[in-house]
This record gives sequence, C-alpha cells and structure tokens, in this order.
Amino acid sequence: MYISYSWHAVERPKLEPDGWFAPVPKEASKVTENDLKRWAGEYLFFGGTARLEPPMGPWKDLQQVKDAYIAKLKAFYEENPTFTCHINQVWHRYGMEAGALFPWVQLNYSNSEVITASMRGASRAYGAPGFGVTGCDDCAVAYTEDPRYIRMSALHNWVAYISGGMMFMPELSQRWVRNGRLLPFHRYFADYFEYEVDRRRMEVEKDFYDYIRTHYRGNGPLTGLGFVQGNLDPWHGWNDSWDGKDGFHEGYYCPGEHLWYRPLEDVEGAAKWRYGPPEAGWRYLDVVFSHLRFIMAYPLIHPTGRQFYFCGTPYGKADIVPAEAPLESLKRYKALVFLGWNTATEEQYEKLKDYVKSGGTLFMALPQLSSSVRREADYEPIRGGDLRDLFGLIVFGKGERVGRIRFVEDSGADTIMFPVGKTYDLVGHERNQVHLASLRSFSARPLAVADGSGAPVLMENRLGKGYAYFLSLWNYPGEEKLSDFMRDIVRSIARGVQGSVRIRGNDNINFGVYLDAEGPVREGEVVTRIFLVDVDWWSVDKMRSYCELLLNGRAFPLTLPRADIKKVVFFKDIAVTSEDKMVHVETIARTRSGYRIVVQGGGTCGFDMFLLTGHVGRVRVDGRTVKFREDRANGVVSFEAKLSGRSTITVDLMKSDAVA
Repeated sequence: MYISYSWHAVERPKLEPDGWFAPVPKEASKVTENDLKRWAGEYLFFGGTARLEPPMGPWKDLQQVKDAYIAKLKAFYEENPTFTCHINQVWHRYGMEAGALFPWVQLNYSNSEVITASMRGASRAYGAPGFGVTGCDDCAVAYTEDPRYIRMSALHNWVAYISGGMMFMPELSQRWVRNGRLLPFHRYFADYFEYEVDRRRMEVEKDFYDYIRTHYRGNGPLTGLGFVQGNLDPWHGWNDSWDGKDGFHEGYYCPGEHLWYRPLEDVEGAAKWRYGPPEAGWRYLDVVFSHLRFIMAYPLIHPTGRQFYFCGTPYGKADIVPAEAPLESLKRYKALVFLGWNTATEEQYEKLKDYVKSGGTLFMALPQLSSSVRREADYEPIRGGDLRDLFGLIVFGKGERVGRIRFVEDSGADTIMFPVGKTYDLVGHERNQVHLASLRSFSARPLAVADGSGAPVLMENRLGKGYAYFLSLWNYPGEEKLSDFMRDIVRSIARGVQGSVRIRGNDNINFGVYLDAEGPVREGEVVTRIFLVDVDWWSVDKMRSYCELLLNGRAFPLTLPRADIKKVVFFKDIAVTSEDKMVHVETIARTRSGYRIVVQGGGTCGFDMFLLTGHVGRVRVDGRTVKFREDRANGVVSFEAKLSGRSTITVDLMKSDAVA
C-alpha cells in the first residue's frame, strides 16, 4: 500500500523544511502515520508526490538551466527519498535523473497519451518499476450530471492501465469544489453519496479496481517506436495552442510560449527562450497519437467542446525516450526518431552508432547534431560535420534554398516503405525559408531530393544490422513548410516497426499489447494480451464501436463497449475474447487436437474465438460439449459457457487442421 502525504490523508509527525505542505488540522483525520505503520508493518509504503519546476535565474544557456533544475530536484529527493516525480510536463526524465522513486502525474492537465508515453519512457530508461497516476477530479474535470463526465473519468483509468500504469489513485473530490470547501480543511466524504453523480463516480473506481485486481496484464506494453527527447530539450509538452495550422501564427510557432513553460530571467532579454521550429517538431506525434491536441483549458466547468484528452494509437503504443537512456534501454526500440531540440555530444553519438549497428533504425536532422547549448548560436556540427561513421557523409555548410521535395527511392529496410514518386511543395510563411546542407556522400544514398536540382534531402546509410536516416537540411524537422513531408517520414517508420497486432477502421481505438514472457518475442508466439478501449468520450448516442483487429495479417471484426475495456488473448493461430470483461483468460495452450483455454469467471458468458487457420470441430467446457456458431468467412467462432470459478475450454479442430 502506498500512502501519499501530498493529499493529507494522515497526519505527519513533522512538516517539510521548505514548507511545501500546509499544516493539517487535527479534526481532518484521527489517523497518524505511526498508526498505519503499526497496523500494516512492512506492507505499507509512505511517500508523496512533489511538483517541482525549474528555478528562475539569469541563465545564459540551456545547460545552465538543466544543471540548476537537476540540483534543485536532487536536493529535494535526498531530503524526501520516497517521493515520486510529480511533473505534469514531459520532464519526468529530469526527475528520474535526479533520483526520484518513479514518475507520477495528475491526469487531465495534459494529453493522457503524451504524458504516459513520457513517464513510461523515463521509467524504462532509469530502471524504475513503472509509473503512477491520479484521476484529477478536483479542478480538471467538470462535475455535472452529463454522462460524458463519467465516461471521461473511466477512460482516464483505462488508458493509464493500457499504457502500463502501475499505481492508481482516485481523487474523488467533486464535493469539495461544489461546496466551496478546499482541501484538506473539511470533513472527509461527509455527504459524498448524497448526489447520484457522486455515487456513479464511485462506481467507476470500484469497477476499475475489481478489474485490475483480478486480471493478469503481462509484460508491456510493447513499444517498437521511441521518440527521443534530445539532450537539453526544454519542451514542456503543452504547446500548439494556436488555432492556425499546426500551431503556427504568421510564421511563428506558438507565439507567447516559452521554453521551460515560463519565461526565465535573462539579462539579455527573453527572446531566446521562445518556442520555435525545434519544439514544433513534436507536433508530428499526431501521426501515432491520432487527434492529438497538446494543450487544453484546465476547466472549472464542463468542457464545451471536444478537447482531446485522449488519442487513438493506430500503430500501437510509442514511448517518449530520454536521450540519456543507456544503450541497452534504447535497444528495446526498433526505431528512434528525433523530432525536437538536441545538443549532440560525443558520448551520445557513439551510443547512437552502436544502436544502429545492433539493428536499430535512427532518424535525425542536421541541427540535432549540433553541439551548441545556446538557442541563438549558429549550428556547430559535431566532429566538424564528419558523420561518415554513422550517416555516411560529411557536411560542409549551408546550401541553396529548396522549394519542392520528391521521393525518388525506397528504403533498403524490408519493412519501411516511403511514398516513392510523391512530391511536396514547401508552403508556408515567406520568412521561413528551407535550405539544403552542402555535403558529400560516401556510403549514404538519397531517398528524397530537391525537385529540380536533385540535391539530397533524405539520406539512408546502412550500418551493421541497422539503418540511419539523415535529413540533410539546414532546418529542424519542425519547420513550418516541412509538415507534410515529415509526417510521411514518421508514418513510414511507424508502419515499418509496428508489431503483428494491428487495428484498422477506427482511429479512436487506443490499444496496448502485453506478453506472458520477457525479451524479444513475436506476438502470438507466447500468450499475448491485447487491451483496447474506444476513447471517443464526446459523442452522446454511440453505445458501441467497431474496428478490425489484425493478427499476423488476418483481419477479424471486433465490437467494443462504450468507454470500457476490451481484452483479446492471442496465442499461435487462435485468439479469444469474452463479452463480460470480468472473465479472465488465464492461459491458452496447444494440444494434439487443438487448444486448451483456462478461464476464470462466473455465470453464463458469451465468447468469440478468432481462428487464423483451420476450422473448429468441437468445443467443450469442463468436459461438456457446447453448441457453437462459426462464421467461416471471417474466421469467427461464437459460443456461450456457464462458468463457476476456474473452467477449462477445450477446442478441437477438424482432423485435417489439428496441431501436429
């Protein structure tokens, strides 16, 4: 059990030295920390969550800000070693570097998919056990009888669970806001169940808790694609608030937005701390996180429009990966893509080279190979521009302007396919000009060129077992005029590295894939658990949704309940799902005549089985033969089973299809 000091659930023996927590009145709780320790013993873990942002100061460059921030975080975590990294921006990497126990976040401050991708990537990079979430009801979610509110609360739980969340803390505080009472000075839950909406809200949490305590999730989620947060990247994850195309307004990206979320004191002025093309590159996350909008209001009233708190994941889950991650951590990703700022170092360069040699796919642009720590400085390509041992070329300087780009060759990688023959007109504000880099190629070959001159724009270099892609422009990937071109690059890489479990026909489906094994194992070779949810919380009249589930290329029709989780368990050439989500599929094993499926549940439940090959001859439940319906065109077998605790479903294939 994890008890957080931050919400004053118990009285503390002392206050923090920096006065972070307000005093707790004795009437708020009669329970003390010592009481709980005496009752729970070794099973109780005390801690808290602290939201610490970068310190203000006359910083000259990005390195100074980061060093000051890490120093502030280290001092806090040394004093509070059991505290988690409670940061609502995508700065979890800094908390973990400073020694935080693991990341934690209040959902609803920002897009759930972006924030969980950041926590997951940071946890994996620093060897943390996972991440935790709070369903932040106190301000971020409106408290009305609108059913969409309840739906939104449920989705926050399911998306966090599918994304790999380890700890979940409900924040059922509507009553405090409605009655004008502020935390923690109130009588806890005195009239909580007086209103139906509150009772329904509690049912959401009870339902979620019943599910996660009775279901095994496995190892995951699988993430073949990692978007790298470059060295000294100060992007906070809340930008792109302008209504204009892709966040640009008269050629500027998100005017008024500043690095590190707020303007930093600077004796030379704040201009160099403004957002620009480096941060604009992160908007391409909308390729893998469908309907992504980075920033929303933090409403005290019900949202009056469809704000995208949630995203579909058409290519499965993807991580936001700290550039500081060790090589072994990077190797878990089939591809790494740099979108924003990066200050290149020799250590990083060598690590990325080893990553590609071991079989990885890497995408970087010229500005991300600059060693500069100052935003206003000219590019200073690492190694003087001699990138032959990674990208197969040497950069000499800035080249001619380019107004049109065309793909002329496909990738040498078997799974990555670029849109050969497609041409892109570079359209945008006249102040944002795109320039080529002057270079000489040694082992790299051009895949995309400047239309007309034929000068290389996207280069591919084979290195060891992997491929390195180099955007040979004097501009960041986030440049306004590169939007369509860059999205196709990201899309081609995402498609190329996604697994054999895929979704088609509904871009509101958020799904994650887990394995009953560790290590590089292909989906379906071991028991594979697929969790899905439709994240469309806004539509009023839709009770169910539909999509196609692809398993090793075979498509199956799938129906999902509204704002509720769906699980499919896949092994070899069979997959099974139940109508009742509370039925747990424990395992699937092969037999000489077919498959044995062990489930846990109660009552009469409907099942669908998806057959990649073969046909069913007989279905038995605990030895009793049951009737089934087979849709041979779609490979779907449906039946009902009466369950009582732990049951065994035996599937006998027709003799010609039986497993040898």
